[in-house]
Amino acid sequence: MLEPSPKAPTQWNWKSALILSTLIIAINFAFLSFIQLYLLILTGWQFNESGVIIAAGSLLGVWIGAIISELIILGLTLYIAIYIFKGKLTYFNFKLPNLKNFLIAIGGAAAAWGAAFLSSFLQDWILPDPHPESYTLLFKASNIYELLVWIVLMMIIVAPCEEIFARGFVQQGLQNSCKNSNKSIYIGILAASLLFAVTHLDPYRIIPLFCVGFVLGLVYYYTGNNTMASAITHGLYNVIGLLLFFFF
Repeated sequence: MLEPSPKAPTQWNWKSALILSTLIIAINFAFLSFIQLYLLILTGWQFNESGVIIAAGSLLGVWIGAIISELIILGLTLYIAIYIFKGKLTYFNFKLPNLKNFLIAIGGAAAAWGAAFLSSFLQDWILPDPHPESYTLLFKASNIYELLVWIVLMMIIVAPCEEIFARGFVQQGLQNSCKNSNKSIYIGILAASLLFAVTHLDPYRIIPLFCVGFVLGLVYYYTGNNTMASAITHGLYNVIGLLLFFFF
């Protein structure tokens, strides 16, 4: 049976986790979404009056938008953690996992895909995506070179930035509050998973995102709060999706 081995507690708690999550949601809604839309239009993407994609353009706009968004999320997380709550970079525990934790991270990617697949049926029953082809167009590589760029971005930029925010700060803060109030750590993991899903601003995938977030939270917790371990799981989960889009 896996046993968690949490590191030294950080100085942030549920309040700081909620503050940062709210800021990220607001920035995504009011700022980053418009930047991404502008970049898509600039690189040849076309939309109808309802915002549905009617013609795909270059993936360059998608890539640049993703990089800008993730770096802003990372920068804001580090600023709040270090300069507002007087934390340290070492609190994020972003270091190479040992073999056991690395295997947990790999297994977590498979578990995350299983959770996403099963929960997608519930999502389709409650609130199905009326235009699923738009999502596919945004992430489908048309050749091996585009696929390689996507893989690098997911493993080097997207996964680490989101995990430092969602697990290293938000979940860690919630875990701290649970521990200090003698509540189950799993309450913190569930709450962090919900915040992770909501920050994506995608109501048509909120249930799979929540389930994937929960698996990522378990990987983080059971690898001694190792942010790199959950980032490996996150990146591999995304890469599996890219490969499925590419080959099928």
